[in-house]
Amino acid sequence: MRFKLMALVATVSCALPATAQTADPAVAPIKEKKVCRRLDQTGSILGSRPTCHTKTEWAQIDAANARNADKTMDDGRRVTRNNNGM
Repeated sequence: MRFKLMALVATVSCALPATAQTADPAVAPIKEKKVCRRLDQTGSILGSRPTCHTKTEWAQIDAANARNADKTMDDGRRVTRNNNGM
């Protein structure tokens, strides 16, 4: 079963570059629309400022922020457990 899966993956991965090369070079990639959000500036009395990125970029930023928040929470729990003698 494992060999069949590996063979399928190898076949598909070999076919992908060939299809990418045969694409029409005259067709331009679709440009994503910018989405703006107002972000608070820490330590500033001026409030927030607009920041604009594409939907894809915002998804990457949000995912990175979620990973950082999870890591910070895990680190805090680890320190608390170590200080409590657990």
